[in-house]
Amino acid sequence: VEKIEQPAPNMMGIYDDSFIPEYKKLTDMVHSHEANIIMQITYGGTRSHLDSPSPIIFGASPIKNEVTGIMPVEISKDEIKHLVKSFGKAAERVKESSFDAVEIHAAHVYFLSQFLCPHYNVRTDEYGGSIENRARIILEIYDEIRKTVGNDYPILIKINSEDFMEDGLTSEESIIVSKMLEKAGIDAIE
Repeated sequence: VEKIEQPAPNMMGIYDDSFIPEYKKLTDMVHSHEANIIMQITYGGTRSHLDSPSPIIFGASPIKNEVTGIMPVEISKDEIKHLVKSFGKAAERVKESSFDAVEIHAAHVYFLSQFLCPHYNVRTDEYGGSIENRARIILEIYDEIRKTVGNDYPILIKINSEDFMEDGLTSEESIIVSKMLEKAGIDAIE
């Protein structure tokens, strides 16, 4: 969703309108075979695997990713607002490219998953603490996407059932987040 942030080498993006014509060729080809295609959008954060990481890698809190070794900069509230808008714009491009749905990636210790995980989210503002607060950014992104794509376009989300770590997201908390998303109107949860 952001040009300077590519979670993995060769991972495709949708951070500006220049992608739409090429993706339209792809979706037309898939639809010609009577199949559906969904685009997943993400912000990698410390899950990035770039040879030369972006100059600034944001995280929920300044906690080093145990897999990549990347130490993030804690994202500010203004930067959160910018990122929420970026997700909305990316989803609008997904729809304009004729994908059949958009999926928010909030699993596997990617940026949004880090907000849900108490190990990586030690914030003391409205984005940290309780599971409702830790899920706030995801609900804000969902609301922004819904505003941009309308009520009839499917929005999905991928989240962990739990983090399988001592101080990670629990299955009980995952159910709470899923119910919050269901109440907000999410179409499917992976």
